[in-house]
Amino acid sequence: MLSVEGLEKNYRGKAVLAGIDLTVGAGKIIGLVGTSGAGKSTVARCISGLERPSGGVIRWDGGRLGGSRSRRQRREIQTVFQDPRASLNPRWTVRRSLREPLDTWFTDRPRSDRDAAAASLLEQVGLGGDYLERFPHELSTGQCQRICIARALAPEPRLLLLDEPLSALDLPAQAQMLDLLRELKSVRDLSYLFISHDIVVVSLLCDEVAVLEHGRIVEHVAAGTLLTASAHPHTRALIADTPILPRRGADS
Repeated sequence: MLSVEGLEKNYRGKAVLAGIDLTVGAGKIIGLVGTSGAGKSTVARCISGLERPSGGVIRWDGGRLGGSRSRRQRREIQTVFQDPRASLNPRWTVRRSLREPLDTWFTDRPRSDRDAAAASLLEQVGLGGDYLERFPHELSTGQCQRICIARALAPEPRLLLLDEPLSALDLPAQAQMLDLLRELKSVRDLSYLFISHDIVVVSLLCDEVAVLEHGRIVEHVAAGTLLTASAHPHTRALIADTPILPRRGADS
C-alpha cells in the first residue's frame, strides 16, 4: 500500500535520511524504532508531506505520492503526533477540532450527519458525547491524545502515521492506548506506521519492525523475534538498554 524507496533528506548539507526503504502493506502494523535523533519523525514528515524529500520516491497504491492525486492520497494518510496538547488548538472545543476535518473533506454531507460523525468518533476512542464542548485544558493528556486520534480518523484514512503517540503518557495510559489502537485497527481495517523509541512496545504491537540508526535502516525483523533473534549490533544495543521490570513477587 505504502512504498518508500531510497528516501533521502538533507538539512543544510547534512544527510538526515540516507536511502530509506520501507513498505506498509494493507492491514499491517510496521514499526520504526530508533533512538532520539535517528530520523524517525523525519520519515513520517516526508511521507505526510510536511517535509519535502531530498531524494527517493514515495508511492501510494502503486502511484507516486503527490501530483494530481495528492488530495485524495492525503486524506487516506493521516498523522498522530507526539505531543497531543501542542496538536490541539487551545481555543477550540473538541467539537470544533473534530468538525474541521469533517467539514473539509465531506462538504456534500448534511451538517447533521457531520455532527453525528463527530459524536461517533468520540465513542470510537472511548470518550462520551459530553466531551464535545470541552477545551483541551479541561482534559488529561491521555484524553487529548484520544481526541487527536479521533481527529485523524475523521477523514476515513487507510493509513495512520503514529509518531511517538505514547511518549507523553504514563504507563497505565500507554497500556490503554495500545488496546485502543489494536481495537481501531480491527474495526476500521487500518494500517499503521508506528514510530517509537521503545523497542518493547513495537515488539508487542507491530507485525514487522525496521530499526533506524543515524538516518539508515540497519535491520528489518519480524516483531515476534525482535527481542530474541535480532542480528544487528545496534538493535542488540537498544534491547540491552531497555529496562527490565522485576517479576511480581521477586525480591527488590
